[in-house]
Amino acid sequence: MMRSGKYIAEPAESEAVRQIFEMYLNGMSLKSIAAEMNVPYNADKLLWNKNMVSRILENKRYTGDETYPQIIEQDTFDRANSIKAEKGKTALPVDNTTKYVRGLVKYTKQHGMQTVERIRYQVADRNGIKYVDRRPDACGTDR
Repeated sequence: MMRSGKYIAEPAESEAVRQIFEMYLNGMSLKSIAAEMNVPYNADKLLWNKNMVSRILENKRYTGDETYPQIIEQDTFDRANSIKAEKGKTALPVDNTTKYVRGLVKYTKQHGMQTVERIRYQVADRNGIKYVDRRPDACGTDR
């Protein structure tokens, strides 16, 4: 909120920012933190998602400067972003074959389980290459 040309920390929003940093430093995932939030993200969006939580963690303004009030300590911000940077490095690189195969298999989530909806086969004949979609049966083999 702005008053007399300066930003003023809103108590409920400031507490939400502190909670986000605390939960993250205690090992909670971005998605879990979003599910825990019980204040609206803003007037247009009542529910949180992991991207919103991520933006809060990355926003250096919460450490304060001449324009913005300090809500969290610089050390808290640095520790959270150090953890975030390390988590970002844990994903293994994906090779081109894996990317190609992922493009051929379409998955669907049903009842929390990931199942194969269709498999796309690449078929070559004298007219060139074409793609054929097949749906696997319950045993995982083609019909």
